[in-house]
Amino acid sequence: MELNTVKSYLRVDYADDDELIQLMIDATAATLGELIPGYNAAAPTARQDLLLLMSVKDLYDHREKYGTNTQLLSGHASTFLYGDCLLYTSDAADD
Repeated sequence: MELNTVKSYLRVDYADDDELIQLMIDATAATLGELIPGYNAAAPTARQDLLLLMSVKDLYDHREKYGTNTQLLSGHASTFLYGDCLLYTSDAADD
């Protein structure tokens, strides 16, 4: 997902946090890849895009707690996404 799309969702209109936001995007996308079988970061579904945006927003809103520690970011993204991904795979199985 493009940095500018995420910044728009976060309502961030300055470049000071671009590196941090990109790190959060990357950590969340990697976590989605681990949790969702067949996840394709180059062509995510609308729901996967929304999960990424929601996770990055949560990380960004609590950035003082996580900073740039990739282990903390990935761990939090995993915890945040785990419940939603279980619902996602369950919904997909019902289709």
